[in-house]
Amino acid sequence: KRWIGCTLEALGRFEEALAMQRAASNEILNTLTYRGAAKVGVASVLIELGRFEEARVIAREASFELTFAPSHCAHALAKLAACELRVGDRDAALEAALRAVSIVDSMDVIGGGEAPIFVVLAEIYDERGDHAAAARAIERGASIVRTRAARILDPHYRRCFEERVVANAWLLRSAKTR
Repeated sequence: KRWIGCTLEALGRFEEALAMQRAASNEILNTLTYRGAAKVGVASVLIELGRFEEARVIAREASFELTFAPSHCAHALAKLAACELRVGDRDAALEAALRAVSIVDSMDVIGGGEAPIFVVLAEIYDERGDHAAAARAIERGASIVRTRAARILDPHYRRCFEERVVANAWLLRSAKTR
């Protein structure tokens, strides 16, 4: 259900996606990682629906629940940062985003899913008027995307990774235009 919810969100069917993500987060009780990841999915859809306060609560819960799973916790913190930014708390947004980056740095690997962290970090810096820091966040995220893309041997799948994964495409496009 979680992945169906992700697909529905990508298709812009947000109410259906929200229902599916909520069902997944309620049903996945035996594995904390999956339950926390499902909550991140719920927060993601709520952001798309403009329900930032509700998304903020759920993203915060997920970040606490996922402290034992660093990469998942970083995703939850990135969603929390996006919520904080959208409700106007720039300081809390930056704090959450920097915590997510710190987790990524501590893992010392490029394993996937880092792109949304750098997208939200760039958005936060832009909103704060620090365009140089935003450009650095974009370039760092784009560099990670390019590194991962280079590992994809099939040109079709590499193009899909670069162009169809929203955060990846945004970072690569933004890196070219800044």
